[in-house]
This record gives sequence, C-alpha cells and structure tokens, in this order.
Amino acid sequence: MGYGRPDRFGNPVRLGTDGIGADMLEEFRLAFVRLRAEDVTTAPTVPWEWLAWDAGSIVAWSYEPMEPWYLAYTTGVGPVSVEVDGEVVYADGQPTRVDAAEVRARAREQAARLHARL
Repeated sequence: MGYGRPDRFGNPVRLGTDGIGADMLEEFRLAFVRLRAEDVTTAPTVPWEWLAWDAGSIVAWSYEPMEPWYLAYTTGVGPVSVEVDGEVVYADGQPTRVDAAEVRARAREQAARLHARL
C-alpha cells in the first residue's frame, strides 16, 4: 500500500476533517508524519502550506510560536480565544454563541435514539 502524495499533480492541496476531532493542527501533524514516511527529508513546511486559515479570524493559541517546525513536534496546542469578524466566538475553552453542555446533552439523546433504531 502506498501513499498518494496529494501535491504530486501541482493542484492546490488543503487539509480538512470530516468533523471527527476537528483538530486542524493534529491533521497537520498527521500529514507531516505520513509525508515523512515516504520521504524522510520532507519538512513540516509542506503540510503547513496545506492549512487554509480564515483571514477574517483572529486566534490566540496556547503555544508560541505558531511555526511549523515547533508545531510538528508539539501536541496539545489549542486555541485560547477565537474572534471572527470582530465577534468573540470562543473564549476560556468554551464557545460563546451556544451552550456547549446543552449541545452535548441533545447529541447524547439523539445518539441514543439512533442506536435504539439500529
């Protein structure tokens, strides 16, 4: 089994998730590890360029500097606060626009309902 090396065609490459975990820094680290498995000389700057940050967002991180060589080897880095178009949407480890506990409770209810039907 090989690795498809998504940058080989010259098309733009962007990292993303299917929502499970939704941790783009972890996706960056995984992409780096996979690239290194094929070519040990690959630098973390390659998958770092595959991240697309929203220019309208301001994020304060739990780690500085936000530099690919450091982040490729540092786990547990996360946002401290996120501001989108002037509105703080995440602060002190919690979303500010929704009640996270309520969302989790409703998700548990719906998951139980779905599993009962299966």
